[in-house]
Amino acid sequence: MHSVLSTRSRPQTYRAGRLSLIAVGVAVALGTATPMIAMAQAGGTTEQAGAQQFNIQGGALDAVLNRFALAAGIELSVASDLTRGKTSPGLQGQYSVEQGLRTLLRGTGLSYSFVDRNRVTLTRAQENDPVQLDAIVVEGWRPSATEGYRAPLISSATKTGEFLVDVPASVSVVTEELIEDQNARTVAEVLRNVPGVGTGPNAANVSVQEEVTIRGFDASLVRINGVQRRSTGPLGLANVESVEVLKGPFSVLYGDLSPGGFVNIQTKRPQREAAAEVKLGVSQVMAPSLDGSQGRGSIDLTGPVNEDGTVLYRLIASADGGSGVSDTVENEQQFIAPSLSFLGADDRLRVDLDLRYLRNDESFLYGVPARNGEPDSRIDRDDFLGALDNEKITEDLDVELRADYELSDRTRMDAAVTFHRNEIEARALRPGSQQVAADDTISRRYSLTNLRTTDRQVEANLIHELTVGDTDWRFLAGADYLENELEDTGPGSGNFSNFDSINVLNPDNDVTFPSDDDPGINKFARTANETDQWGVYSQAEVWFREQLKLLAGVRYTQLDYLYAEPGYEFKESPDSVDPRLAALYKLTPQTSLYATYSSSFQQSFSFDPDNDDPLEATQYELGVKQEFAQGRTILTASFFDLTQKNLITTDPVTGFGRQIGEAATQGFELEVRGQVSERLRVQAGYTFQDNEITKDNDGNEGNRLPNVAEHEASLWANYRLPTVGGGRWFLGGGVFYEGERYTGARNTVEMEDYITTDLSLRHERQLGGSLVSAQFGVKNVFDEEYYAGGFGEGIAFRGEPRTVYSSLSVNF
Repeated sequence: MHSVLSTRSRPQTYRAGRLSLIAVGVAVALGTATPMIAMAQAGGTTEQAGAQQFNIQGGALDAVLNRFALAAGIELSVASDLTRGKTSPGLQGQYSVEQGLRTLLRGTGLSYSFVDRNRVTLTRAQENDPVQLDAIVVEGWRPSATEGYRAPLISSATKTGEFLVDVPASVSVVTEELIEDQNARTVAEVLRNVPGVGTGPNAANVSVQEEVTIRGFDASLVRINGVQRRSTGPLGLANVESVEVLKGPFSVLYGDLSPGGFVNIQTKRPQREAAAEVKLGVSQVMAPSLDGSQGRGSIDLTGPVNEDGTVLYRLIASADGGSGVSDTVENEQQFIAPSLSFLGADDRLRVDLDLRYLRNDESFLYGVPARNGEPDSRIDRDDFLGALDNEKITEDLDVELRADYELSDRTRMDAAVTFHRNEIEARALRPGSQQVAADDTISRRYSLTNLRTTDRQVEANLIHELTVGDTDWRFLAGADYLENELEDTGPGSGNFSNFDSINVLNPDNDVTFPSDDDPGINKFARTANETDQWGVYSQAEVWFREQLKLLAGVRYTQLDYLYAEPGYEFKESPDSVDPRLAALYKLTPQTSLYATYSSSFQQSFSFDPDNDDPLEATQYELGVKQEFAQGRTILTASFFDLTQKNLITTDPVTGFGRQIGEAATQGFELEVRGQVSERLRVQAGYTFQDNEITKDNDGNEGNRLPNVAEHEASLWANYRLPTVGGGRWFLGGGVFYEGERYTGARNTVEMEDYITTDLSLRHERQLGGSLVSAQFGVKNVFDEEYYAGGFGEGIAFRGEPRTVYSSLSVNF
């Protein structure tokens, strides 16, 4: 005899059939990727989109299932003898229907199947039934599911999908909602919210895009959807779903990486529901004797292409432009990202094709040189020490083709082919010296750059799940291949050393650049600069009695590097075996303790003929994760010990670079993200980093690595005010602290610590069938003068002055 636990109609749409774990991840993402659009259609709050909030107390299994069915709005049928005598701890937090079922049925010996859209049948699990793991499909490049300020599900940390509270690693996810609430315009602004992440040496926009430090080590390559992307221009945020920071060595899954971790930007996907969004915004510097303004606009269109909804599209385009605090510094950015998705095989197959084109036209920045051990404070904030014609134009083209396929209820696979090309053309006066001379002058050099970088990558993963007794197993096997080429284009690249000098107190920007064929330009020899990397990896995860999770993974990587110019050639072919071991113990369903050991490697570019080993790193980490506020908020605290060796220092005999250096960071991180009450959302973080160069031949032992602060902290809160006169009002504010740092490893030039404060006010109102949102705010309210980062032994780069902004968005 079967009992019907609930027959109430479900208040939200839920797809029919036994959805695969692929569809679970997509359903969560669809419900959260465009929360304002969902609000406009449903007339509710952003918290109503995507997963539901459950607060079901533990007890007898049949009673718990009955309360779950009532809350979820489904008809749940089960033979009474299957639940007799069984109990459940209940369900607290944000879950989709399938996530909730998997969680409630863990360890009960029961499995579920969908009869139709709203009816579910429970039966006794057979030996070959699909396991009830808290998982989604392998999605190393897919967006994590996000709700408000927290991400309950993440795929990139294990490439198998997992609840964040059950990931034995420190992972931070900055959601689209937090980005919007702060009106962040750059990746650097977004990363202020992540403890352990600081501004890197590239505030000068000299080399790659947003370069940062993570746990004390330079992390120069931002990834897009898990794929390495070498670029020389800043990224836009128009198509960003979330920004993830995976901390610590992750070479076991991704190969060549900084030991501190990496930044992974997840992009937006086509959606099943037709929707459109238009945004406009302006900002104006409001500081004494300073000027500068920016304007921006974007459009986001998505929906089905055909009647049955098996082909979806999305088109995102944006344009930004304006001037900086000096009228000699201007920038423009144009971006367009069309994408298509094909859904087939009863939603067991998804194929995505993404195209992205980004163009940046900006001034080559210069920075502030040092005097008496600190940036020269006599130089006015609006002074520019470069030339009026300083220019840097970069173009990026990305093509991604991805496929996810569920072979069976227990086996899934994915594959991706990606292509990225970056071109840079730059002409600029850059620092020739980094210290101001006694006569208040510095030398300048002319720099000519014409380069093209091409990345090609192929990746494939296979995942299999099974149950053995009281244990649930998940296996991952994967392989990837990456090819990178760097080549000169156009008239080539070169330097004109000591081109001229300038008085820093009376700078002359009106300088005529030399012609491209000027004999004073020392042209770099045209070179072959190629890297090929391939790797194979495997990973096993097992749950014992729902409390203890063990994870083990290993990767083998082979890397081949060639640098060749007329009369000189350098090759290196290091290989690396990198393990990862982790254990996680559930004190309660909401509390996890974890411990990890991991290693990583990084290409050295050492040009050391006696050593072609990569930079090697190891990390030990202990942490705790705690969900509270009914699962809507998560706290992560971790202690870590990270060491990298084979760093390049000077050989005392030959004077050449040798891989004999070492650096280490021991530290503590604390982070809180989520909805702490019905009206209040909070992001808070703190990090302590004891960073030190432990082995060195250049006299730097005992010093800190560049741009690494000992203390960092951030706090942002967004409060929904009581409704007055229709519509909704949100008040936000934040404080960001960065400790003192040094521009270079000699620690001779110090950048002081600083605190900045931001405020924002947003109003939302339903007008007809559209949701209109207007936002106003101030960044750096108290006009703190500070330096965001630096490079070498003297050049520092100013942070942004007080700036007011406003924006308007309409969701149709």
